[in-house]
Amino acid sequence: MLALSPSAGTGAAAHAGTWCPDGLTLVHVGDGHACTHGGDGVPTLAADATSARGSGLTEAPCPGNGRRGKRVRVFYGYPQGTAPRLADHKPTIADALRTADLNLDAQSPGTEGQHYRFWCETDLRPTIRTIELVPVGGDAAYDVDDVIGSLYDQVGLGLGEANHRAGRMVYVVFVDHLGGVSAPAGQATLYWDDDPAPSSNANNASGLGPRFAMVQLGYGVPTEAHIFQHEVGHTLGAVQGSAPHSSGAGHCFELYDLMCYDDGGPYFDDGGELVAACGAMPDGQHVWDCNGDDWYAVEPAEGSYLEDHWNVVRSGWLSWKR
Repeated sequence: MLALSPSAGTGAAAHAGTWCPDGLTLVHVGDGHACTHGGDGVPTLAADATSARGSGLTEAPCPGNGRRGKRVRVFYGYPQGTAPRLADHKPTIADALRTADLNLDAQSPGTEGQHYRFWCETDLRPTIRTIELVPVGGDAAYDVDDVIGSLYDQVGLGLGEANHRAGRMVYVVFVDHLGGVSAPAGQATLYWDDDPAPSSNANNASGLGPRFAMVQLGYGVPTEAHIFQHEVGHTLGAVQGSAPHSSGAGHCFELYDLMCYDDGGPYFDDGGELVAACGAMPDGQHVWDCNGDDWYAVEPAEGSYLEDHWNVVRSGWLSWKR
């Protein structure tokens, strides 16, 4: 994942700084700054993970009219020089989105759950559009930098008729044709800012530019749903370095937590290990924040970390309404 750090004086999140913590390296994205430790690998899910929760999948909702305000916009992407094949992958992508949204909804047992604010051309279902990306280079490698460049400068690169730079968007691209290419299973952007207030936290500010994520196709619905949730989790602000179980490099160290694995960050570099603290969800998917104490809690405990630090539950890219 990438940890974006806004330049000094960029409005609501000017306090977030321009540095990269240990384990992350400074890179440039458009006119801004970013940090990266590399991409995320293929997750290990429980053996009984399935593509459905309970008796079946319901359609992922489109809160509001599906277009206004902050939105998670989904693309099927293919590198230039390869053939687009959305028809082959659209059912899998759609089921991954449904599974991801159901897993988010399930984090609030006994109450109305949250949902992703998907971008929908109608209010019926998330829209999945095809987008051409820059080609795989001579190094036979591909990552989120290629995806960011492709969306940010579609016109200049001769890939499409419109650039995708809207600050209110989280752009997620399911990337095809990466078999045999050195590429992460997923990678995304993240602001390094633990300010608890939605009005001032960089992770919730539309004025700082769009968020970007990539998901590599070819792993099947359960795994692609997990990767989608994980990468979008980064774009919404998980996991901050100040969190109690932070790896120090954008992740955490509790098993069966959606955002936790051994990423080689400072915690692991110092000899830390993954700890077993929670079980998986009923369908084998991982929970949104084991014990609700690092990055997501619907009702943070009094005096807990998430009461006065950034809590993804407050993100404007999530909704309590279907």
